[in-house]
Amino acid sequence: MKDTIPFITQQGSFAHPAHLELAAEYLAHGAIIIAGFNGVFGLFGDADSPEAAARIFQAKQCPQEKGLILVCPPEYLEEFVDLHAIARQSWYTLAQVQQLLSAVHALGVILPAAPVGAPPHIVQRQTILTIWTEYPPYHPFRHIVRFLRERGGRALQGTSANKSGYASCTTPAQVHATFPDAASLFFPDSFDHLPSCRRVSTSIIDLTGAAPCLHREGSMLADEINEHLARSGFPALKISEEVIRLQPQHA
Repeated sequence: MKDTIPFITQQGSFAHPAHLELAAEYLAHGAIIIAGFNGVFGLFGDADSPEAAARIFQAKQCPQEKGLILVCPPEYLEEFVDLHAIARQSWYTLAQVQQLLSAVHALGVILPAAPVGAPPHIVQRQTILTIWTEYPPYHPFRHIVRFLRERGGRALQGTSANKSGYASCTTPAQVHATFPDAASLFFPDSFDHLPSCRRVSTSIIDLTGAAPCLHREGSMLADEINEHLARSGFPALKISEEVIRLQPQHA
């Protein structure tokens, strides 16, 4: 069946449930899709599919050592993270992480990976990077994941839509120019309503140490992250001089 999925980009719309279900059908058979995600476009596949991961890396022309991101609704995180390791941390709970991810427009969180349950091709140094975003009014990624789970999947894996060493695509024209035939389905989107600081890849924090640590400052600045951390009962961020800081793209 996998060989029958067309790897030629078709165009879909987040506003049409049938297109979201079609995306899940493609994903369930190893295909990848391209869609807008918090101000940039991303490449996505079934989280449990090494074949989809290989297609994503091939499209990006980057080595697999770069790693991929778990794109998972917060309520399913327990399937992928090491609950015992989180309990041993003692300074936060999974419920706090779920609350945090549900409250922000998008944030990446590095967590201890489950010894059984986390896809091996996503795990790096016994950790897993997960990112989630709510996208009103349709919440398309939540619906896509729901349709995928109905087909035996669990969540998505993904990464920003860009060739290795280049900025992430932020317009449909850039996607068409960069990935003309890399995916089975493309969901065009416009981010013109977002400020330039949001049109960069997602900020990432690391929760595997003794306190939250800023790993990458992207679409959320450190001060904004700290505000959300405080609301969810976390201590303040630790910020090193080596933190990665992404610069907004300007037209």
